Amino acid sequence: MFFYGVIKRKRMVQNRFSLDTIDRSFINEVTNNTASANIVEGILYLSQKLNLTTTAEGIETPEQKDFLQNSGCQYAQGYLCSLPLSSDNVISFIRKQCKL
Repeated sequence: MFFYGVIKRKRMVQNRFSLDTIDRSFINEVTNNTASANIVEGILYLSQKLNLTTTAEGIETPEQKDFLQNSGCQYAQGYLCSLPLSSDNVISFIRKQCKL
């Protein structure tokens, strides 16, 4: 929802979003760049206020996961959670998920 073009206020208020995804370009630098960390925290704050479920993409380190978990992100997606899986292994992975 965020940072993929301009979203007009009226559209945000009228539409009922339920999910927000934070792009990995922000996640890459949350532990070593204050501006990126502040942006992600702001996205998570707004998402919480709008009752959105948030998923962060591109989680590769435990530090990134800890930052996101402490900031209120609900779900993670990335190599820290799992390497690419064969179709045979997808079902067992889905059962355990990568929930923060």
